[in-house]
Amino acid sequence: MENHELSELVQNIPPCAARRSWKLRADNHGHHHGRVGLSESPLYLELHWRATAIDAVRPVGIFRLDLDGLFRDGYIRPETSDSSGSDVRLRIVRADDGSFYVQANQHGPRLLLPSSASSTNPQSGRQQPVTFIHVEYADGSSDEIKLLQCGICPLFGLSRKRPDSEMFNLGAHTAGAIAIILFRTALATERTEYPFHEPKLVEALRPYLEKFSSQKKQDGSRPQ
Repeated sequence: MENHELSELVQNIPPCAARRSWKLRADNHGHHHGRVGLSESPLYLELHWRATAIDAVRPVGIFRLDLDGLFRDGYIRPETSDSSGSDVRLRIVRADDGSFYVQANQHGPRLLLPSSASSTNPQSGRQQPVTFIHVEYADGSSDEIKLLQCGICPLFGLSRKRPDSEMFNLGAHTAGAIAIILFRTALATERTEYPFHEPKLVEALRPYLEKFSSQKKQDGSRPQ
């Protein structure tokens, strides 16, 4: 759950305020942690995220964190005994649905960081993104598609299993590539093997993909 007294989404960092700038990566356990001092409260955390080390960095937001309150409620833990008594360990973790949490460890309570959408309009009714697709074929083969990155340029991880192999990872794919794979699969009712690029199909899907990309850019440019 969100608690806007403990974590607040803000637009700017005040001059001379305590701050950190962190980047999370999906291929690096999807979390980041570091030592901070309770005396730095409120701490302003500028958070970014990317799928892998070679992918573009995407902003998540700037969060005003009440370190004293987070420590009191068990969302952050004291630092080891060899540090100052006022030092704590702040850990941010990204869940499979793309949400970000403050959580001391995987077994402890977690606090949902507010998103721009829920902070500005909790009743917007925006549909939640599809995060996982599993397709099975008659011969026992399967495709698994997992959302890696939301935003203007969503990325999906594609994994495949074939009768003569275990599940293997084919890396990150754009929404357009995944759309072509799923479109051909549904149209031909058979699996699509590489190469899946087909000029006629790309041209047929281009208007939709361009419209989708334009909508994403408009959503991203709206003032929060």
